Amino acid sequence: MNFMKKKISLNENLELLFEMDQKIFTREFDSKFESMEQVESYYYGSEIYLFYSENTCAGILAYKHTNYGSNPKKNESIDKSIRKNSVNLVKLAVLPEFQGRGLGSQMLEYFKETNSKKDLFLTTHPRNRGGVITYLKSGFEIYGWIDNFEMTGEPRLKLRLLRTR
Repeated sequence: MNFMKKKISLNENLELLFEMDQKIFTREFDSKFESMEQVESYYYGSEIYLFYSENTCAGILAYKHTNYGSNPKKNESIDKSIRKNSVNLVKLAVLPEFQGRGLGSQMLEYFKETNSKKDLFLTTHPRNRGGVITYLKSGFEIYGWIDNFEMTGEPRLKLRLLRTR
């Protein structure tokens, strides 16, 4: 199935991103946004793409280019294993009615191709079995574990795809 992508701006699409989050993240271990301010903070500095099937928004892809030299105070909590000038996958999410049609894999391939000369990093819940399998099949490797991700009480797997060794 072919999907079309559209790059969007954060400020003009806060409400849509909030609504998509509410529809996609319905599993008991999923974290949801509670306000527009959380959406804005979460996606700030990200490149954001929406993927469409015909005229229906089916998925979100967002990522950030890391450049840890610019704000030393913010760097104190950074995962030291993530390399400077790498790319962090912020969000890869597909509406339930479009899951199982290859959209997640297509979005991940777009992310990898667009950032083909950079190291790629992401975190995901260990119970996100479909996501974990997709990431591993796509060449990512698990390199760490977070017990209490962003003070949510939920764990996360840390995955990476290194290209600049």
